[in-house]
This record gives sequence, C-alpha cells and structure tokens, in this order.
Amino acid sequence: RSSDLSTAESAEPLDWMLFSSQALWNNTGRSIAFFLRAGQVLRAGRQVTLQTLPGEFQLPVEIEQNAQDIVAEARSLDSIDEIIAPTPVDQSSNVPHVRMFPYSELTYADVTPNAQTDVTFSFRTNRPMFVNTQMYLRLSGFRSDVVDVVLLGPTQFHFQNRMARYHLPENLMELNVTRNLYSNEINTDIVFSRMFLPPAMYANDKSILIWTSDPDAVKQPLQISPELCSTAVCGGEQK
Repeated sequence: RSSDLSTAESAEPLDWMLFSSQALWNNTGRSIAFFLRAGQVLRAGRQVTLQTLPGEFQLPVEIEQNAQDIVAEARSLDSIDEIIAPTPVDQSSNVPHVRMFPYSELTYADVTPNAQTDVTFSFRTNRPMFVNTQMYLRLSGFRSDVVDVVLLGPTQFHFQNRMARYHLPENLMELNVTRNLYSNEINTDIVFSRMFLPPAMYANDKSILIWTSDPDAVKQPLQISPELCSTAVCGGEQK
C-alpha cells in the first residue's frame, strides 16, 4: 500500500523535490520503497530525512538498539538492478517490550466481606516474566497481618523467599521474580495466603490495578473479580 511522506525535518528545504510524496509498503517483504522523482539525482554524501506521517505504521513488539536486521539498499525502478547492496543501518532506536496482561482474575477461598482468606491471582502475560522483573498489584481495601505475605502453590518458587511484599499504606503487593516464569504460555496462578478482604467491592472492580517494572508499563485494571456484598453494603453502595 502507499504511504504519504514528509521531508519537513530535512536540513535542505528543497529535499521534497527529490522524492515522490508517497512511498510503497510491501507487507509481505516488510519493506518500504522511496522513489526519486524523474530527472532527480541524489548526490553521494547528501543527507536526507524522510518521515512517514503519524498513524501510518505500528512499531514491532520489540527492536534492539542499532538492530542489524534493519537494512537499506538502492535498486533500479524495476528492482532488477542492484545499485547499493543491502547494508545495515548505522543507528536505530530501541523499542522496549512492555509486558501486558491479556488475562487477569482474582478469586477468594471465602467471599465473605472482611474475611481472612487465601486470594488467588490468575493471569497471562504477553511475554515471559524473566528474573529481576517486578510485578505489582494495587489491592484497594485489602489488608494483611504481615508485610511479607506467604505464597502458596507451585508458582511460589519463582518469587523471592516464596513471599510477596505488601505495602499497606499504598495497598500495593510487590512480587520479585527470581526464576523465569513463562506466564505467556499458560494461565498462571499466584496464591496470597491469609489476606483480609475489603468490606465491599464491585464485580470486576476497576480500582484493582496490575502492572510490571518494565519502563513505560501501563497500570491495567484487573479484568475479573467477584463482588463483595454484605447486608449493610452491597455492590459498593450503601443499602
């Protein structure tokens, strides 16, 4: 498909005269072609800045800095003759991979408001949780008798001291990964032992947030959680 171009960032104001105002994207070959206008010559050593317009392209999930598989070449208009052989670019920006949670859910062994019970966090990520990654859950209204919350179940061995650190003033649960956890392959459960539930919560309450230590990580609302309801308070509203 075609894509509009801009030379607004070029050092030479007349660089727009060199290239066609549209480039051609090849989705199969993952390549973009820029076309010199008829009769124009790009002198050796001349630096030109070409930009696609905002919204035209979606970046890959991850690109390492100065990736050697990003190459530039020059060919004849019919692509038969090679003028400049494919050459890795000198410089390219890093695109960090930010881990997200396509699936997330909380369940409780006892759904009585204010009950002290085991809380299970089930989730799937779009990338493995590697060693030295931190996971965070903001559990609004939850309480704990201890700062270091004991983890239950087989996944406990993937976290520091088989515990999670609960920062009570912020209602923030912190998990430090010490063994790679391939939560991108299967739904994964983490069980927090003997947590106190809030007095009331909406079903799928958006105040429960999850995120990771990745740069630019987004705080995502938990997708699924039970309603907590008492005779005095139901659905988060006084009755």
